[in-house]
Order: sequence, then C-alpha cells, then structure tokens
Amino acid sequence: MIDYTVDALINKVKTRGTIPTSQALYLPADFVDIMSDVMHDTVVPAIVSVREEYFVTYQDQAIVAGQNNYRIPSRAVGNMLRDVVLVNSAGTEISIPRLDPESQKSSPSLVSQSTYGFKLMGDEVILIPTPAGTNGDSVRMYYERRPNNLILAASAAKILTFNPTTKIVGIDATPSNFAVTDTFDILRPDPIFSSVGDDIAITTLSGTNLTLTAALPSGIAAGQWIAESGLSPVPQIPYEGGLWLVHEALCAVLEGMTDNAGLVNARKKADRLKENFMKIITPRVHGSPQKIVQRSGIFDYSRVGGRWRR
Repeated sequence: MIDYTVDALINKVKTRGTIPTSQALYLPADFVDIMSDVMHDTVVPAIVSVREEYFVTYQDQAIVAGQNNYRIPSRAVGNMLRDVVLVNSAGTEISIPRLDPESQKSSPSLVSQSTYGFKLMGDEVILIPTPAGTNGDSVRMYYERRPNNLILAASAAKILTFNPTTKIVGIDATPSNFAVTDTFDILRPDPIFSSVGDDIAITTLSGTNLTLTAALPSGIAAGQWIAESGLSPVPQIPYEGGLWLVHEALCAVLEGMTDNAGLVNARKKADRLKENFMKIITPRVHGSPQKIVQRSGIFDYSRVGGRWRR
C-alpha cells in the first residue's frame, strides 16, 4: 500500500540527503513547515501556470436584492478567479462579462441601457448594475483552490464510520489538537487528495465521534482524512509531483545545513524532476484539442437586457 503522507515524504528527504535522524537542527515540525512552504511557493505556482484546471472548483453565492458586492472565496490562489457566471434557478450558467472601471465612464443613459457584467474591487466581485431583484439567481465563482498547508499524520484522523441521520462521524483516533471550536476539512485519501468538504463545523466531540452541525458533505466515505480547516496530512498535488516536492525541500534543508556540495547535486536533481513533472501535467488531455468559443458576440446575454434588473 502506498504511503502518501507527509511523514513518508519527510523520510524520503532524510534518506536522499543522508540526513541522520539524530541531528538536532531540524525537528519533524521544521520539515513539515519547509515542505509546506516549498509546495506553495514553487510547486503550486508551476501547476497553476499550465492552466489545466488541476485545482479548479467553484462557490455559489445567492444574489441579494440591493447588494452588488460578493466576496471572492478566501481559499482562491492569489485571490484570483477562473471565471464568474450567473446561475439561474434552473441551474443554467449564464455568461457575464468582466468590465473595466474605464468602461463605466459613459453617460448615465448609456450605462443604464447596455452595461451589464461585473468588475473586481479588492477581494470582491461587484455586479453591475446593482441587482434590483434576485429571480432565485446566484453568482458562481470558479477559482483555483489553494492546497492545504501540510501536517503530520498524527495531527489528522481517518474516517471509519458516518451516519447521515445523526450526522455523527467516527474516526480512528482523536488528535490532541482537535477541539469542538474548530472547523474541519474532509479530504480524499488518493491523488490528488481533493476536498470533500471545507470548513465543516461540529457541535460535539466525544471520544472518537464528531457530530457535524450541518448535513454530511456529499461524497463522504470511510478511509478519508479529516483535519483542521486549511490543513492536510497529504500534499494536495498530483502524485507525480511528490518527488519533486521532496527534492525542493531537500534543497532548502541542505542550504540551512550549509552543505554546499550536497545542495548542488540536490538542485540538479530537483530541476530534472520539475522538467519531467511539467511534461506530464500538460497537456492534460492529449487526444482532444481545446476549442475556443466566442463569449462576446451579438447574442451575448449581457447585450440583450441583462438578468438582475428585472
């Protein structure tokens, strides 16, 4: 059985760098922090750069009459959005264009007749014009979900049982860091370890049983990980990137140990692993070329009366 945990990756760092367990410079928590930092500042940007939707998910926010500002999900990589669409009560996605601030400097009569869409301001999406009604519509924001920071396996738990009626989830052990005031993420146990549910609140924590406040997330299953929100005992990246992550972390460790000779060799290996990894992850679909669809033609929805003015 493959061990995907951070603990296993730390052992690889030590083995490949011939780093003795008895050394006192780096504790297990230090290795975890280094690996987490490397994942976020090196591996994740490389994956996002190929634009192959590896981390893409979405969040819906119900439109409120008289409210034009809707917050970008806090887990969006770089506070960046992949797309913004309108979703009607039937679940149909309707394209809305992004508007630059300059495009809103027309005369008031022109704005009221033809300008529909959204703009970005800080950490919010601003709908234009301000919705006068709701029609049961929502704003759907597609974004690249930031992989969770890494932790040792002992700081997380495995789901053994779950009951949709009582909303009780049974786990294999209760880590000392778990508390009833925490919120939790549930993560799949196999690559790319995607999230089943984020920021899940609980009402009770009794022994190895957690009672969830809301309904169990769709897709929950025995064997999945549960950890405090924003944390994960497995790196949420493609499996083939794990060895690259190991060597990038090894470079950081050897640099801290001033092992210059070892660092040179580790850096060469890390660069080769990155090159091979990038070849693997793009293109993501080899047999079907991506098609470009025009979104701003004469029949674009924003050009035929908008949606939320009604």
